[in-house]
Amino acid sequence: MNIINKIIKNQYYITDRYLAGIVLKGWEVKNLKIYNSIDIKNSYIINIKNEIFLKNSIINENKKNNNNDIKRNRKLLLKKKEIKIILSKIKNFKIIPFNIFLKKNIIKINIVVVIKK
Repeated sequence: MNIINKIIKNQYYITDRYLAGIVLKGWEVKNLKIYNSIDIKNSYIINIKNEIFLKNSIINENKKNNNNDIKRNRKLLLKKKEIKIILSKIKNFKIIPFNIFLKKNIIKINIVVVIKK
């Protein structure tokens, strides 16, 4: 599984890159691993109470699941030092997800600091 945000390559210059874990619910993990069903092209990173969250990502649910959380904010897991750096850049730069992938059976996300071309 490797889902790439293709908009980044065409519209932005990448200045920094960070690897983070992502907090997901059980049905979200299942849908990502089995169906690769996530849309991150309109997603971006926000700050809520000095924590980093992924906003506007859509994980499509299967028919058996009736959750309305397909577009919820998802917490990203980073080191404190990385969070401080990202929070200092969040006002001046755009921070967006680059790709989501499996690493040793754990779902990871690459987030990038970008400048418009």
